[in-house]
Amino acid sequence: MKAEAAFIQKVIQEAGPRRAGSQGESKGHDLLLTELSGFCDSIRKESFFAALTSKFISLKIFVSLHWIGLALFWVNPVYALILSAVNATLFFLHFISYRHVLDFLFPKIESWNTEGVIEPLEEVKSTLVFAGHMDSTAEFQWWYRFKNLGGKMTVGSGSLIMLLPVLYLLISVQSWLGLDWEMASIIGWGIFAVLSPITMVFFFLHGKIVVDGAIDNLSGIAVALQTAKQLAENRLKHTRIRMVGFGSEETGLRGSTVFAHAHEAALKKENAHLINIDTILSPEHLHIVKIEPSAQVSYSPELIEKMGHTFSQQGFPVQTAILPIGATDGVPFRRLKIPAVSIVGIPVDSLHPVYHTREDNFSKVDEDCLADLTTALVRFAREWDAQA
Repeated sequence: MKAEAAFIQKVIQEAGPRRAGSQGESKGHDLLLTELSGFCDSIRKESFFAALTSKFISLKIFVSLHWIGLALFWVNPVYALILSAVNATLFFLHFISYRHVLDFLFPKIESWNTEGVIEPLEEVKSTLVFAGHMDSTAEFQWWYRFKNLGGKMTVGSGSLIMLLPVLYLLISVQSWLGLDWEMASIIGWGIFAVLSPITMVFFFLHGKIVVDGAIDNLSGIAVALQTAKQLAENRLKHTRIRMVGFGSEETGLRGSTVFAHAHEAALKKENAHLINIDTILSPEHLHIVKIEPSAQVSYSPELIEKMGHTFSQQGFPVQTAILPIGATDGVPFRRLKIPAVSIVGIPVDSLHPVYHTREDNFSKVDEDCLADLTTALVRFAREWDAQA
């Protein structure tokens, strides 16, 4: 068994599911720390506290306010417009764009980041950070039961919350202009009322099972780990290597946000560049992420171009992607203007059955893909260092 797959299997067997802030997640970080201790110059497991439950429990708030906004229309349309607009704004900021504006409502829970550092042979001219996230998620039960339909229902739920104030605004404008659109207004409201039961997908999004997360994202952790290990065996001349296992990504990019802010000054001083690796399922689905619209960030064109060249050398298809939903741990770094790129290895045009379901287990691991990606990233780092 190849090294990447062996590490994934070990974490699943010894740590089990790794819900954010759980003993399983902590054990996973400990296993990573043990591996890093064998070849790094320094290692650390950093504890942090964040509102780990706020991202998904807040969905119940947004759904409840959506339904109140629907009913309030028949009592006071202006108040219905105001409430739905506030709800949509908070939903966008807190859930869609990862701004965490409702964190103050939720308790802070401990999670962890793990890091190993490999120093170069001579003066440090830049740093490459190879990273992935350790935690796994509670199963998205509708995605497991209904596959792509479940994904469309999830997107539809968010769309209803976002579009309800638009409907109310149109109704208000026609009223203010004295237009006789009463029947059209009633029909529009009726369409929302008929469709709104699908928002229960948000209300009961998570099932009881916490998935193994072999693909999302022990695959990324394993590749980053083995990349660092191989670079430690034949050190670079001017490039420092950091290998980081982020905690609590699934609850809103918590670990990477804490890490980026805590080490911002050092990372910028070192001329650090993040290579984030997430959900590597198969080589034909490897993508270099260009833009993450939900979080309103784009990635370094220089890194994308260099990574594409490396992929081509390794025989991988050179594909770039715009992530349709969600976000990766590259987002907090880009928001701080730290150069970064994210690599994903899963379809971006449809919902894969493995993603966030119990099917994300060791049987789905593609050993050759992970080993080849490690080889590509080692090649990338060596070419990077040669140009320093």
